[in-house]
Amino acid sequence: PKERRLCLPNTRFMIHQPAGGAGGQASDIAIQAKEILRTRERIARVVAKQTGKSFEAVSTDMERDYWMSAEDAIEYGIVSKIIACHAELGYKEVRTSGNFVAQMKALGLGAEEGWAITGVKSYLKPKGTDGPTLAVIGELDALPIPTHPDAWKETGAAHCCGHNAQLTGVVGAAMALADPEIREAIGGNICFMAAPAEEFVDIEFKNRLMKEGKLGYGGGKCELIRVGAFDDINIALGHHIFPGADFGIYNCSSNGFVNKTVTFHGRAAHAAAFPHEGVDALNAATAAMVNIAL
Repeated sequence: PKERRLCLPNTRFMIHQPAGGAGGQASDIAIQAKEILRTRERIARVVAKQTGKSFEAVSTDMERDYWMSAEDAIEYGIVSKIIACHAELGYKEVRTSGNFVAQMKALGLGAEEGWAITGVKSYLKPKGTDGPTLAVIGELDALPIPTHPDAWKETGAAHCCGHNAQLTGVVGAAMALADPEIREAIGGNICFMAAPAEEFVDIEFKNRLMKEGKLGYGGGKCELIRVGAFDDINIALGHHIFPGADFGIYNCSSNGFVNKTVTFHGRAAHAAAFPHEGVDALNAATAAMVNIAL
C-alpha cells in the first residue's frame, strides 16, 4: 500500500519504458517486439494504478527516462512520505516512535510502547516463543544541527548520523520476515526494537528528567537495560550506515563513559577599575577544558 512506501531525502526515482534488443529471423524479432510493447503497457498500468495517475499520462512520461526527486515522487504518488523530514532529539522522538509503531501494526505485529520513554519493542512471533530471541535495533533520535538543510524547523534536529536509514532498515527487515512462510520457517523469535537517545546531546533536558525521577541514564540503550528491555533478548544486532563500504560485520566490546556536569560561577566586577575583584567564569571553563584535553 502507498502509506508504506517511504524514501530518504536524497533518493531519486526513474520510470521508463522497457529497453532491449532482439536478433534472429524476422518473425522472432516481431515476437520480441510485441512482448516488449505488451510489457510496456503492463508497467504503465501498474504505475498508473499505484499512483492515481492516468494511463495516458504515465505512458507519456515513460517515453524517455523520467527522473524524480523525493519531493517529486511524493507529488507523483510513488511514495507517501520522506522519513528524514521530522528529526527529533533523544527522549523526544514521539512522532518517529509513532511512525515505527504504525509500520509494525500495518504488518500485523504488536508494539510495546513506552520503553525508556519513547522506545518500542515489536515481536515477530508471540512473546515467549521457544528458542533464542534476536533483537534487531535501530535508533530513533537525531542531532541538534539547526543549520543543516534537512533540519526540521520545529526541533532544529537533523539526521546527520543516519538513524533514519537505520530505522528504515529495521522496518525493512520486519516487512521481509513478517511474510507468513518466512516467519514460520524461522526458529526462535525476532524483536524489532526502536531505541531512543543514542546521541548524548541535549544534556540539560536529560538531567531534568533524571532529577524528576523519570530517567536513570542519559543514554538510551543504558536506560533500556536499566528498565529491563533486554531481559528477554539473547542476541542484540545493531547496525549503522557505513559510507564507502559494501558491508561490515563487527563484534567487539563497547566503550562506556561517565558524564559529569560542571557549573562555573563568576563574580561581577568593574573591568577597568577593579578587575582583581572579579572572577571570569568563561576563562575558568576554557582553562578547565584545555587542561582536560591535555
